[in-house]
Amino acid sequence: MTYWGEMKENKKIIDVKEKQEARNISKTILEFGVTDNQKIDIMLNLAMTLEDNNAMKSIGSFLKNYVTKINNSKNDNKIVSKPNKIIIS
Repeated sequence: MTYWGEMKENKKIIDVKEKQEARNISKTILEFGVTDNQKIDIMLNLAMTLEDNNAMKSIGSFLKNYVTKINNSKNDNKIVSKPNKIIIS
């Protein structure tokens, strides 16, 4: 086997080990008893950490179709500031 052939073979072995590790991490997450919504949130959070900007945008935009929205109205996004109260004793 040539030097390049050995390098390709070593890369395959590393890839297989990384895929197994990813499956083990997924299994550990599932052992927590997460809901489907939590799984989607976890996938979205992980997607936002990708170094490949194109992959991040593509996966993120796909997953956002399935994310449960909390603030649905424009008024929910406003922060209401209340004045501080002075307590006199």
